[in-house]
Amino acid sequence: MSSVLKKIIFLALYLGVDLCYVIKSNSIYNQAVFSIAHHDMPAQIRQYSILYAYGCMSLGWLFLAVPTAERWALYFYKPVAALLAGTVYGLAVVGTFNFTLNLMFEGWTGAILVRDLSWGISWSALSILIYSFFCIKKSSITYKNSWNHLIS
Repeated sequence: MSSVLKKIIFLALYLGVDLCYVIKSNSIYNQAVFSIAHHDMPAQIRQYSILYAYGCMSLGWLFLAVPTAERWALYFYKPVAALLAGTVYGLAVVGTFNFTLNLMFEGWTGAILVRDLSWGISWSALSILIYSFFCIKKSSITYKNSWNHLIS
């Protein structure tokens, strides 16, 4: 199986599981929206916004998180590199979204922020870890002297 096909499969898995989390959390988000805007979320959700948001997440996952995990696997044990890269990616994406909403709106509570951060960071880290087992071949065990490149 080609590496491009593997990336597409894992990306679909990443997005599909995340979308299930968002759908399952609908009532929590609806309460937050009501406390902010004093009405429920619109019955007709703007599909272009969902496509844009998940498109941006896809680009970040493919072109930031995955290459970072692959690169860090040269310096760290592969699972550690994957978990670190996924954690940084999840914190950047979900943290930016949730901390911005928390800053702007009282209705975006600390409980929602912690819940979403916990989900986003753990799922991003786990998805990159799973990806690494199937798609990242190199590990720090092979590249013991790679630390010299970081120091010099």
